[in-house]
Amino acid sequence: MQSPVVREHAGIANDQVTMKSIALGWPGESFPANAVVSERKSVEEATVFVGFGD
Repeated sequence: MQSPVVREHAGIANDQVTMKSIALGWPGESFPANAVVSERKSVEEATVFVGFGD
């Protein structure tokens, strides 16, 4: 949940949620899924920073 203050300043609509995940542990080098490489957007393409500019 985001507080109303965060929602207001970040422009997060009430019907939207933000999610993040953090991987913990050690990689299983022989696990097939760990060989998958996906293309990702750059930080500049995927984020909007609010309140940290000039």
